[in-house]
Amino acid sequence: MDRTRFKPAVAKASVRELREKIRIARERKEYFERYLQELLRDYLKEKISREFYLETEYRKFDGKTIREWIVYYDSYIKECEALIA
Repeated sequence: MDRTRFKPAVAKASVRELREKIRIARERKEYFERYLQELLRDYLKEKISREFYLETEYRKFDGKTIREWIVYYDSYIKECEALIA
């Protein structure tokens, strides 16, 4: 997802729409956080190899790594919250 695609939509959104966008963004962020935690847990329990762990952690999904998606959603949430305040 390209960050610039959201800016016009966010700027014109109502408070209700912004709250819904925040809810969805939090769900997606939490999904990626859980996935990373499970990935690390599986690696530490030796269920997956180090190579698989690193490859998955740094693989690009729609142009971003898992950690980059977490940062993206965190920033997006803050941007929406600032528009509500």
